[in-house]
Amino acid sequence: MKKNEDLNIYAHPYDKSFNHAIFTKEANRLIFIFPVWWNDTPAIIKGFIDKVMKKQFAYNVGATGVIGHLKNIQRVEVMTTLPHPPGI
Repeated sequence: MKKNEDLNIYAHPYDKSFNHAIFTKEANRLIFIFPVWWNDTPAIIKGFIDKVMKKQFAYNVGATGVIGHLKNIQRVEVMTTLPHPPGI
């Protein structure tokens, strides 16, 4: 597979998802920092995962399970706020 051949699944090079995919392909660490709203992840984080972490780019499904393609990612960090029960 050529260097950026897997980026062909994105609609257009000027699409923001395409640019984020290039950054993700070159990164060695991903950091997600976000608040939890209504016990769920914000739409912008969901959109990033849905639009950038696509099948054939970030992973594929093999006979024995998921095959990851982003071998360059060495670490993923998630920092978030969580609601807590009253009195704590």
